[in-house]
Amino acid sequence: MDNLNSKEKEIQKKPKKTKNKLVKIAGIVIVLIILCIAGLYGYKYYQAYQKKLMEQKKAQEEALLKKLAEEKQLQKLEKAKAEFNNLIAQMEKYYKEGKYAQVEQLAQEAKEMAKKWHFSLKQVDKILFEIKENIAYANLQRLQSYTQNIYDYKLLRTGLERIPRYPLIEREWNRLWYISFKNEYAVDLILAEKSADTGLTGTNPDINYNLSKQYLANAIKIRKEKAIQSDEIKEIKIIHLQRKLFFAYLEKDTQPVGLY
Repeated sequence: MDNLNSKEKEIQKKPKKTKNKLVKIAGIVIVLIILCIAGLYGYKYYQAYQKKLMEQKKAQEEALLKKLAEEKQLQKLEKAKAEFNNLIAQMEKYYKEGKYAQVEQLAQEAKEMAKKWHFSLKQVDKILFEIKENIAYANLQRLQSYTQNIYDYKLLRTGLERIPRYPLIEREWNRLWYISFKNEYAVDLILAEKSADTGLTGTNPDINYNLSKQYLANAIKIRKEKAIQSDEIKEIKIIHLQRKLFFAYLEKDTQPVGLY
């Protein structure tokens, strides 16, 4: 009877042990699955972290290289600026010494450097413009000799036309320009009088009469256009000579229109 009860008890315990074992196995499997998932997640996280570290390192290296390149470029820029300023200083030195050829040579170098480094050419252009003004002024002074002889009025005017009227010389340029027309006015009056006198001698009276009229008309035109002070005495004298020439030699042949 006791043996029977023992067997029954063993039979009742067996299912419980099997069930417990299955539960343990299931638990172990679940734990393993969790560990696998956690390991996989951890691995991916590790990979992402490593990738991030590599990207950060690469970005830092690139930033460092960029900074070094900028510093190197800045050093080159500062060196170029110093050379550029030195060129300008030399230009100013030669300018004061009147060595314009050297100034223009240095200006070319400065322009090339300014183009490369985007420097301002304001000072360079200023010096070059002042040189042009000085050269123009010197040329203007050489034209002064043409004011001494009134018959050189054409030479004086042609010379002025070749000289730009810069602000520095504008006043003097205008004065000489006025003198060229003032002298032309005087020359036309002389030629008008001379032509009339020559005609009165009997030499080609008709030709000299017309020449005298043309010279006087041009003289009066210049006087009016350029506001030149008139030589009334001379003009009246020429008109008197023309009238005399006309009545002496030409009255019989023709009656010119607008004689007086």
